[in-house]
Amino acid sequence: MILYKAGFSLFSLSWLLLIQICILIICFYCWYKNCKRNCGTLFILTAAGILLLIALIGNLYDIISPIIHYYSGDYKIVEGYVENFVPCPFSGHAMETFSINGVEFSYADDVIKPGYRKTYYHGGYVRGNGQHLKIGYVEYNGDNAIIYMEDLSDS
Repeated sequence: MILYKAGFSLFSLSWLLLIQICILIICFYCWYKNCKRNCGTLFILTAAGILLLIALIGNLYDIISPIIHYYSGDYKIVEGYVENFVPCPFSGHAMETFSINGVEFSYADDVIKPGYRKTYYHGGYVRGNGQHLKIGYVEYNGDNAIIYMEDLSDS
């Protein structure tokens, strides 16, 4: 049974990204209203808008990149039983970790990174050691981002 696959939805956008979009809209609105008045304000608003736009493009790339890898088939697959499972504490603020056949994975609800991030205590699909999973993943900043997860326990 397929538990997770990379896809795009409004909910996959992080709060940081949504805040950047709102600030960028406000910045360009103020720039439009002040474009004939104060040159100093115009320069600051233009510089802030350009910097936010660059950051926004970088964050969008981080979100869209695993989706592109998934649909193009450009990812690695590991299949086996969950080992060394360490759940994120209920209070959060730590990474949930596990490995399958020596391939290590780590994620957390409150860490901004692409791919699967739902922890055990928040309804996550990885339940513990011995669970038979097939995982598709891509390397991301020295870590493995999960872009596909299938439970093979029923097979």
